[in-house]
Amino acid sequence: MARNSSMLPMPSRRGPGRLIVGLILLALLVLALRDPVGTAHTVRAAFAGLGRVLDSFGVFVQQVKQ
Repeated sequence: MARNSSMLPMPSRRGPGRLIVGLILLALLVLALRDPVGTAHTVRAAFAGLGRVLDSFGVFVQQVKQ
């Protein structure tokens, strides 16, 4: 039986970024399990800060367009 030479294994393209994201998600899971209330406050504050950044960016873009 002849081997199909077109079926070569594809090299894995996982870099260190995927590992870092995985470690961050694991750390967040551990924090959520150890202190759920504190984690909720932290996440809420982080999203509020992200909202302020996006609002500021929107105001900046509007002023640049004028």
